[in-house]
Amino acid sequence: MKKLLYTFVMLSTLASCTQNKTYIGDLFGLWRVMDIEIDGVSEEDYDGTLCFGFQNDVVAMQRRGDGYSITGYTYGQFFKDDKNKTIDMWFDMPDWKPLKMSHFNEGLTTCRILELNRKKFLFSAEIDGKEYKYTLKKWN
Repeated sequence: MKKLLYTFVMLSTLASCTQNKTYIGDLFGLWRVMDIEIDGVSEEDYDGTLCFGFQNDVVAMQRRGDGYSITGYTYGQFFKDDKNKTIDMWFDMPDWKPLKMSHFNEGLTTCRILELNRKKFLFSAEIDGKEYKYTLKKWN
């Protein structure tokens, strides 16, 4: 009986994670930034620790160290426009500013989706007169 109850609780928990299909889409989950290009040149100092996480309309920007340790983070909102292939990301709360390593400014950053599938996500954005291109890999 105890095993049956445990199994039921676990299955209910798993089912609740994906019950609302409107918020579980192709961006859902954690993505590690593998490369940042600035005006067509890979950023030499980038250490591969920046991650973006997407759920509902919330975007998390995290700096992850070895393994799963989080050494910096912030939160914002996003809106994905499938028709225009853009993502608007806002980091405009006083205590939640974008991580410097992302090069995002406070406030709105509009990103162009260049490629998006289950494993790879490429987007670009014009920030302070420079073209930034981000190559992300699905991490979980």
